Amino acid sequence: MFTSCILECCLASLHFLSWSNVTTMTSFVFFSLIQDVHMAMFIPALEFQTSEAQKAKWLPLAKSFRILGAYVQTELGHGSNVQALETTATFDSSIDGFVLHTPSLSATKW
Repeated sequence: MFTSCILECCLASLHFLSWSNVTTMTSFVFFSLIQDVHMAMFIPALEFQTSEAQKAKWLPLAKSFRILGAYVQTELGHGSNVQALETTATFDSSIDGFVLHTPSLSATKW
């Protein structure tokens, strides 16, 4: 991605830069990573996994960067191996929400 190219250029140039420039470049790379996740994962999740009403409410905010989002999937023992995730989420109509079940230490979220 674009961000990795910037990071490589930053690292290659570190010995020519002042500390102030290094911190500025680090901030730029950090915020570029946030933008990459927002654009590549969060917005598509809104586009393809929400109702029309939810799209109408959240997509304009996300696309204009008035809200920022991320897409996270990890468990202590599984990282991003989605097929091995142990946690279940069961909808409970009595509370109009989901009940999460984490069956083991390796299913702990972090």
